[in-house]
Amino acid sequence: MEMGSGTKAFTATAIMRLVDAGKISLSDPAYLHIDGPLKAGWNTTMFELFGLWANNVTVHNLIFM
Repeated sequence: MEMGSGTKAFTATAIMRLVDAGKISLSDPAYLHIDGPLKAGWNTTMFELFGLWANNVTVHNLIFM
């Protein structure tokens, strides 16, 4: 089953629900939330995959791109 861009709206909605609940902030660096699963699943981090600039990417940047 192909998912592609069709899941973006669902993911953004789930993230906004977490923001509303106060569990995350749109200004949080994305790596704070992504590095855990990346490390557990693939033994890597955003920095290792994309370089130093990846540390500047926020949750807002990811869902409003």
